[in-house]
Amino acid sequence: SDVLTDSYYANAVAWAVENGVTNGIGDGLFGPDNSCTRAQIVTFLLRLLAFLCISWSMIASDSTIYSFVCKTFNSI
Repeated sequence: SDVLTDSYYANAVAWAVENGVTNGIGDGLFGPDNSCTRAQIVTFLLRLLAFLCISWSMIASDSTIYSFVCKTFNSI
């Protein structure tokens, strides 16, 4: 792995991998110094919502939350 155990983000990376938010970039690598694409960020957010048991239908049913989520995704 390319995530050093003493890096400030090591625990966050471990949590994200353990909980299915990310799988890294392949070959056991995470790419901590790489830039994330818009698609990767949206994927992280959607997987986080799934981890939290929040579905799109739940988001869509609340206009305030739906508007916030759409603005957030559009700004990425």
